[in-house]
Parts: sequence; C-alpha cells; structure tokens
Amino acid sequence: MTVDKEQVEKMIYSENKQSVIDGMLGMTFSSEEDEIPWISEKLTELSKHKDLDIASLSLTCFGHLARMHENIGDCDKVVALLRSKQGNPDFQGFAEDALDEISFFIFKKRP
Repeated sequence: MTVDKEQVEKMIYSENKQSVIDGMLGMTFSSEEDEIPWISEKLTELSKHKDLDIASLSLTCFGHLARMHENIGDCDKVVALLRSKQGNPDFQGFAEDALDEISFFIFKKRP
C-alpha cells in the first residue's frame, strides 16, 4: 500500500488531534520503502509539535519504521533528533525505545 501524501498532509497539519494521530499512524503503517525519506521528514516536523502526545508518538513511529523496513530515512539526522530528546523527561522513554528499535533492526545490535 502506498501513502496518499496529499491526504496525509491534510491530516497531520489539522488542528484536530485525532486527525493528526491517525495521519501519522496511517503514513507509518502504510509506508513503502521509497516513501520513507518523506515520512521521516514529516515525523521530524511532528516531533516539534506543541502537543506532547503527538510529538512523542512521532518518536515512536521512527521505531516502527525501523522494525518494518530497517530504514528510517536519514539515519544520522533521526538518531541525532532522538538523542536530543533523551534529556527531556517528557520524551526520554519514547526516544530511548525508538533508539533501541533502530539499534536492533538497523544496526543489528541489542541495546
């Protein structure tokens, strides 16, 4: 299945929290390999969202991409983003879980 980028953008840029969450999960779980760079950029944007649930879910979605595709887009950029979130108690657990998934599925190392 491929991602309808126009529809996803309507959803993730919506003011409706559930729409943003549904759009984020939809693009993550419907992703094809060639869409990952675009999805990674959108997740990076959403990691800065004012709503903590949305921002933290974006971090979790990087872990899903790693598990499903063994690809998260620009790995250095994503890992740097996740490491920058580790110092924030609101995001620490989400960032660490995503980094563990990336370590295991992309770098093939157990945490």
